[in-house]
Amino acid sequence: MTSLNLIYSDDLVSIIVDSLQDHLYRNHKNHLLHGPIIDLGCGTGAFLHELKRRNPSTHVIGVDQHPQERYKDVSYLTSDLTRTNLSSSSASLIITLNISDYIGITISQESFFQEVDRLLMPNGVYVPLDLFRKKLIAPFQNAQYKSFALDYQEKPSHNIL
Repeated sequence: MTSLNLIYSDDLVSIIVDSLQDHLYRNHKNHLLHGPIIDLGCGTGAFLHELKRRNPSTHVIGVDQHPQERYKDVSYLTSDLTRTNLSSSSASLIITLNISDYIGITISQESFFQEVDRLLMPNGVYVPLDLFRKKLIAPFQNAQYKSFALDYQEKPSHNIL
């Protein structure tokens, strides 16, 4: 997977985290913010850093083939996103940001969603975020994730938002 090397401004990171927290709160899932939280394709780990800043006791793990280890409060794992070697049921919340260009192309769609399902705790939530929303829809719908609100998906078999 080729890294996009996107740098997100602090303001953009804050807005996206606000939106995520608001979405979880409205759906009575805000307890999931207390972790553990995994970001698949974390890049710098900026989103995990902001989540950790707001919830200091939360354990956050950033997974990437080439993580840019910028934050000391984020645990980084260098790994393929489809074979992380993390324990099964190890995340209450999994997030991804802007990975839609890779799902079904350089990352096997089936393997990716199997890994997401394996990592989620019972009643855990997977929230794919994508600033380029149009590209995200097809691979996630093909995997039976249904559109929810603006940037969120749900998979009914897991009660995922």
